[in-house]
Amino acid sequence: WWGHRASAQAIDQAVSELFPGKIDVDIVDIWTDHARWPFNRFVPSYRFMAKHPIIWRVFYAYGRFPPTKLFTEIMSRSTCYDQFRRAIERSDPDLVLSVHPLCQHIPIPIIRKMNKMRSNDRLPIPFVTVVTDLGGAHPTWFNKACDLCFVPSEAVRKEALKAGVPTQKIIMHGLPVRPSFWQSSTRTKGEVRADLNLKADVNTVLLMGGGDGVGPVPTVGFEGSFRTSS
Repeated sequence: WWGHRASAQAIDQAVSELFPGKIDVDIVDIWTDHARWPFNRFVPSYRFMAKHPIIWRVFYAYGRFPPTKLFTEIMSRSTCYDQFRRAIERSDPDLVLSVHPLCQHIPIPIIRKMNKMRSNDRLPIPFVTVVTDLGGAHPTWFNKACDLCFVPSEAVRKEALKAGVPTQKIIMHGLPVRPSFWQSSTRTKGEVRADLNLKADVNTVLLMGGGDGVGPVPTVGFEGSFRTSS
């Protein structure tokens, strides 16, 4: 869940960097802030399942199986639609961008209805999905009614096509990253190592894991500096 928020923050920072003072970005965790129980408990449930892989696999399969996927979508729409509608209408956005697989099936119908009632002097609100899974993607990411669907890899592009997203709506463009990753820098490697308190005369290994961490990392057998990132 936190990885999706990091992607939203990366897009926010990039927009601020490229178009300073021209675009206001509002990042909303719509399920936690506006959904009803039990759907507002997605974050703690995600953390629990991340620590229990078997349960995670069961729920992942539950979400992929068409009958159970449809049942969950009907239940969540019946209990959360009005709250989501009020939240989106209060924001009155010019663009809605989703970076989470569970943020398509309810917001898209809301946006389409808002566009039908929108005054003629205002452009329709586009709905854009930015898929933040790299090697594969859950079917809930994809909705053929979106205006654009950004995917990070060929594997995810194929998943989008399989889910019925029209080819012309799919754009392959990598993953969202913070400006510090793509901005040019005049700093030397030695200066960066000094800022991070890394030893200058040994190799450095960067270990990366999910948003909830990767657990204890053994250091036996390694001689060098360690940095962990989650």
